[in-house]
Amino acid sequence: MRFLRRRASDPSAGVVPRECPDCGSPKLVKEKHPFTAIHLVEDDRSVSCRYNRIQVVCKRCRFLVNDDLNGDAAQAYARLTAQVGGSQVDLTAEVAGAVRVAGRLPALPDAERQRDYDLVRKVWGCAGMHPVPADELADAMARIIRGYFAEGAFRVKVETLDEPVLMLSFATATGFRPVRLTRGQDGDFFVYGQIQLTRVLGVI
Repeated sequence: MRFLRRRASDPSAGVVPRECPDCGSPKLVKEKHPFTAIHLVEDDRSVSCRYNRIQVVCKRCRFLVNDDLNGDAAQAYARLTAQVGGSQVDLTAEVAGAVRVAGRLPALPDAERQRDYDLVRKVWGCAGMHPVPADELADAMARIIRGYFAEGAFRVKVETLDEPVLMLSFATATGFRPVRLTRGQDGDFFVYGQIQLTRVLGVI
């Protein structure tokens, strides 16, 4: 099983799955919700704007299937960055560091990985563990880190948990967005997190 490939220029939005990844129901509905984008300029100064986001939810179980169908969050943050005269942050060092730490992870037995996933699945609203072939790790890390920064993250903390599991904690003006990654017995990886992750990776 591999990633659904798409060109780097393709948006990570606009996808409506055929069924709910949580309960399997095909009854999915679109909903419009207001959000506030907050871009930190400095520790004590920020700019913000209101915008609408189209989301896809399961009519049966209310699982959030796609949190930003049209990519409105990235567009709102791009406008705020332009407003303050900023430019896109160079995330090369962050990507390289995350790949380096992930490459040192020992293999985690399937049962232990499943146990870790089950601990966060409901709380985070995860839509499955997504496989990452070892030779695609750098590309996946780049998609994740750049995708989260494009939607409001301003810092990422990379740490190894005791399990051992790689934890990416993305700081935003309203909290943090977590992503976890483990190495499988065959040397490939698995990544899981909130529903934003499935959009960023293009695996909805």
